Amino acid sequence: MARPPTDTPLTKVPDEVWQTARERERVIRTLVQQPVLYGARSEVIVAAANELGITLQYLYRLVKAYAADPRTRSLLPRMPGPQAGLRRLHPQVETIIEEEIQTRYMDLLKPKKSLLIKGIHARCAAEGLGKPARETVDARLAVISRLCQILRHNVIEGLAAC
Repeated sequence: MARPPTDTPLTKVPDEVWQTARERERVIRTLVQQPVLYGARSEVIVAAANELGITLQYLYRLVKAYAADPRTRSLLPRMPGPQAGLRRLHPQVETIIEEEIQTRYMDLLKPKKSLLIKGIHARCAAEGLGKPARETVDARLAVISRLCQILRHNVIEGLAAC
């Protein structure tokens, strides 16, 4: 379960996940509010990690997250990796891909991906930007509906929405 963004209602978090976060908060709140002396700290941290059934490294990350934002929400488990829908390309590269698809790919009767990708790479190089991978361009093309492609290739009037 990915950590919900701050504007997501907590009612969408499953009960078992919320209960896990509440159990973690009970232990971690004590660690944050009542710091342990240096010598005994490692024993207390190890005991807390064992009680929660997590590694020391993960416990330290949770303590840091809770210290920064002392709410149960900050202790919700999160999946590794980027969030769904996140685009890591520079916005200018995204614009170039979109423009090239609309002008060079969609206007041709028999478009070729290789020519599209060469055009995108050439424009990116001319503007000093990194070149997107072929898979990135394929993903952007997949978003365009097949019907829209067929209609635009057949030059049907009034397809500004595609």
